[in-house]
Amino acid sequence: MIKNKKLFPIFVTTIFFIALALTATGAYAEKPIIQEAIPLIVDNYIDQPEMSSLATLALEGARLKLQQEKKDISALNALPANSGQDKNAVIAFIKDGLAKLSDQSGISYQELEYAALKNLTVSLDPNSGFLDPQEMKELITSQKGVFAGVGMEVGIKDNVLTVVSPIDDSPALAAGILAGDQILQIDNTPTKNLPIVQSVNLIRGYAGSMVRILVMRKGFDKPREFAIRRALITVKSVKSRQLEEEIGYLRIASFQEQTAEEVEEALNALGSRQQKLKGLVIDLRNNPGGLLDQSVKVADKFIDNDLIITVKGRAANSEAKHTGKTLGTHPPYPIIILINSGSASAAEILSGSLHSYGKAVLVGEKTFGKGTVQSIYNLADGSGLKLTTHRYYLPQGQPIGQGIIPDVVLAEKEGDDYPLAVAQNVLQKAIKSGRPANFDQLITLAQQTVPASTPSAQANASADKVTARQTNTTAITIEKPSFTAAERIWTENDLAVIIGVEKYQDLPAAEYSAKDARLVKDYLISLGLKERNVELLLNERATLSSIKKTLESWLPNRTKKNSRVLIYYSGHGAPEAASGDAYLVPYDGDPNYLSDTGYPLQRLYERLGRLKVAEVIVVLDSCFSGAGGRSVLAKGARPLVMMAETPVISANMVVLSAAEGNQISTSSPDKGHGLFTYYFLKALNDGRKNIADVYDYIKPQVEDDAKSLNVRQTPQISPKMEKLQKKFYLRN
Repeated sequence: MIKNKKLFPIFVTTIFFIALALTATGAYAEKPIIQEAIPLIVDNYIDQPEMSSLATLALEGARLKLQQEKKDISALNALPANSGQDKNAVIAFIKDGLAKLSDQSGISYQELEYAALKNLTVSLDPNSGFLDPQEMKELITSQKGVFAGVGMEVGIKDNVLTVVSPIDDSPALAAGILAGDQILQIDNTPTKNLPIVQSVNLIRGYAGSMVRILVMRKGFDKPREFAIRRALITVKSVKSRQLEEEIGYLRIASFQEQTAEEVEEALNALGSRQQKLKGLVIDLRNNPGGLLDQSVKVADKFIDNDLIITVKGRAANSEAKHTGKTLGTHPPYPIIILINSGSASAAEILSGSLHSYGKAVLVGEKTFGKGTVQSIYNLADGSGLKLTTHRYYLPQGQPIGQGIIPDVVLAEKEGDDYPLAVAQNVLQKAIKSGRPANFDQLITLAQQTVPASTPSAQANASADKVTARQTNTTAITIEKPSFTAAERIWTENDLAVIIGVEKYQDLPAAEYSAKDARLVKDYLISLGLKERNVELLLNERATLSSIKKTLESWLPNRTKKNSRVLIYYSGHGAPEAASGDAYLVPYDGDPNYLSDTGYPLQRLYERLGRLKVAEVIVVLDSCFSGAGGRSVLAKGARPLVMMAETPVISANMVVLSAAEGNQISTSSPDKGHGLFTYYFLKALNDGRKNIADVYDYIKPQVEDDAKSLNVRQTPQISPKMEKLQKKFYLRN
């Protein structure tokens, strides 16, 4: 057997639309590759695959090929029903089945083998796939930056073929394709449920030929067709220029084999090492990513001997930490990085790692959110596997799967590059001040510099005007938190864990819980908490194991003596029928087996009490009676009166909960929130500063609104109010 060789990890489903070769790739029937491919999948895929399903998926691919060719598939009925769980048994089962189908149908074994592997790999996840020899050649060529095609990169997002970003100076960009565009149809073929590799093959063609793409975009009333002419494209990874004296502009379009070297050349041309450069704009907008090692090398130019990114696979020994090196680090100067929804994977690594250390302020729009690594494996006949093998995590331990939110959200507008104008203006002010600008000062300058005519600034200004008129519209009064620098008190060392479980695996929904959790995070960020210091667990991410890891590992490993910690939970609570103990119910929780699937409330208090921190604030929009609302109950059990006693908590902790132990925590359809969380956030929005002030405000409000819903709900606080004065501040 020929030893498999891993080529390189890639970070985006990279679609370069290369023109089809005119010559055939040749037959490789004498080199069956199933016995190579299956062990690679079993040993390296990010999640442990179920062995028997591999055989089923492979033969299903062969069956689809036979149907496509209108061949007899009766040989499938003669195959055994079960391949077994042993790796070698699965390989033998697939090979035997493909041989029989080949003999009966007259289709070559290789064709069926390719069809089997294509179906098997695409069934793993949207970013995995099998590449025939020609596709492998095209992929390698594309990483060198020269190819023929339309010039855009795509991925699967929300189960739809989606443009990650058009490439600079490409036919796709010239035609008006934008990041986030959903591709519904290619020529006459719908893309719904179509594997990404097949979608790519439909778009590929000869240079000079046309392809018609049906696109749906936010703001379109109906899909629109784009006709794009394929062309030979040379991608220049790095461009640079002087914006003005002492301010440089560095554009990184993608991360290719020479990107780090090109960045070094550009920085030297701008005078970085000669200390002529006093400020730098790094433009990563519509950068879909590329090679991991290149993004690490670029980050290393600004990060001195610190962790840049952690890559984790399934195996215990698969974790790799990439750190910077002291030698070669450029002099410190203020950096602003421009990002948008087309910034993905390796671009998110660079922006996220520099941001984690306060090396750069992020301006623009939320990034794509590509948190997995695809690795390419050579197979003996020249074909290859693209497998999702790792997930990656920023220096503070946070994954990137949900995207990175900039410090200053600033929408782009066609014809006006406001984000670049703001970045340049901020750096001008920082340089003219004559003082080295730190991270927080740059953010404040950026927020103060946002032009009043930008889309985001107009929206904020409009919201402020309506709020000043004390309109009763919920979406305006609390949905857009906006606090001044003087009102912010959350600092570099403060942390938050925010959990919102609205949709459960096997339980009724807890209405608005995920929405409420997201909004609580937005409020904390607006009040100064750093994005990297917030762990947000929503719905399927809020499993029992994730909650344990976050509360018992992530949190204690990041706290310092002066840290302030906020814990927010919105979702179901439940009482344990035998003991009466209260539990938080994770996404995969079961009220019938709480001791195994729930997170005990008392354990939460005990774990938080061990933290050597300044203060801990716990906010619970849940209830534990089992009587309804945000609580559930084991089958056959009766609702209980929970927490009649004051919870045992440490002296530096306060617990604000939504209801008494015999009550339920309800939601308000009119307000579109949990009743308790709505008034909690409204209290902050209206100027209540510490937890005692907040409680004084929300208690009568929640009680009155609950009565109108025919519910009894009285928020609770522990310890008693007299112990809370001049402590536990949430804002200035």
